[in-house]
Amino acid sequence: MHRMSRFLYSILPIGVIVLALSTSVMAQAPADSTTQGTPACAAAPPASEAPPTTDQVQRQSPCRAGSIFSAAESPAVFSDVRIRGTDLLEASLSVEDKGGSLTYAPLLYTLRDYRPLASELRLRLSQKDNLTALGIGTQYNPLSPRSGRGKREWLKPGGAQPPLQQLQILLAKQKTIHETELTRLRGAFREASSVPANVADAEAKREQQRMIVEEIVRVQRDLAAVNAESASLVATDSKVAGKRLQEFYQRLLSARLPVVGFAYNATLFTTLEGSSVDADKDGLNDVEHRLKKQSLSISIDSRLSERVQLSGLVVREWDRGSAEAGTAFADVTGLSLSAGRIIAILDDKYADSDAYHANLFIPSVVLGGAIEWRGCGNSSAAGVICPNGLQRLTAVTPFVDLKVTPTVQFRIGAPVRFSKPVSGSSGTDLGFVTAFTLQLGQPK
Repeated sequence: MHRMSRFLYSILPIGVIVLALSTSVMAQAPADSTTQGTPACAAAPPASEAPPTTDQVQRQSPCRAGSIFSAAESPAVFSDVRIRGTDLLEASLSVEDKGGSLTYAPLLYTLRDYRPLASELRLRLSQKDNLTALGIGTQYNPLSPRSGRGKREWLKPGGAQPPLQQLQILLAKQKTIHETELTRLRGAFREASSVPANVADAEAKREQQRMIVEEIVRVQRDLAAVNAESASLVATDSKVAGKRLQEFYQRLLSARLPVVGFAYNATLFTTLEGSSVDADKDGLNDVEHRLKKQSLSISIDSRLSERVQLSGLVVREWDRGSAEAGTAFADVTGLSLSAGRIIAILDDKYADSDAYHANLFIPSVVLGGAIEWRGCGNSSAAGVICPNGLQRLTAVTPFVDLKVTPTVQFRIGAPVRFSKPVSGSSGTDLGFVTAFTLQLGQPK
């Protein structure tokens, strides 16, 4: 039990961070449960519903502006270090490592108002090479459409409602007036159709009925014109909304503000608790340790334009090469630099799509590349086993991302690895990386 206690103590930072963030955020969140679960980026109401209010207009900006990459920005060496800014729930499958991960954003939509760092909190559970990892991460994202800056940009200029929405409100008022008048006229016609008391009254009622019918026809004609104009407005509204979103997106990116992310990961050995084992008869317990690796990382993403992105990563890892007693952590430092550009658009009318209106998603093909370096700083220390027995590793990876829909994305890459073992001669090898990314859920 004492070994289990040491293991729980080693991953205690994850629980402390989650508890602190959740407590502070929930304390500030509104108590009203009916509004607390409402995303600040609710979709625009259908044309059949009442016209949007000013507050609703502010809440129709997109939910999230994601990375142009479909998978990890560092694909070959540090693919499991960074916790990316995903939607509500994301699954990622890595073919060559026979591994996968599940990332969950518990506060992204549960808070009524977007809060920096807290709303971007991500929790991840992953498995790779039969090893389980737990991670927590967040990011400061000044490019988020839901941030204070995003709301200000969405309402430019002057915070006024878009002209089409103002016209929609006016047409809705006219429609209500015409429908109310029709209801009144139909009631008057039924009253005029009652059996007259005498012949003189019958003639007067026929004249009254004729006048009411003419008035009904006129109001119906006016109502039909209003309905036709409303239908035309709905047809053009999508194009106008797409143009407005493009301008909004460009204003968000024009500031060239970086997105800064932070993450902590803890990787566990396969045996968490059990009897001592000494298969090699060296007098040392083969399953002494529970924590294989832990890491801290800082990432920076810079969107140079709507189609170009640069990403950097600095990581510090403490990696234990074996669970056997006497094995010490290897001190590992890593650096990564990635760049990508959208080279082809799969749908020329993407600005009119629901996916673009909701999350600024562009169906596209992205051509990118990454350079990753990892060094083992204490390779000569007693009990240290460097990762894969390498003192240094450099990987250069060109890759292509295929982003078909927001829910299904695919990557294939070809990393070239240049390695320097702790003992022996340097080597070079070429491989492949293949990954699938699935966005499993978001508010409806």
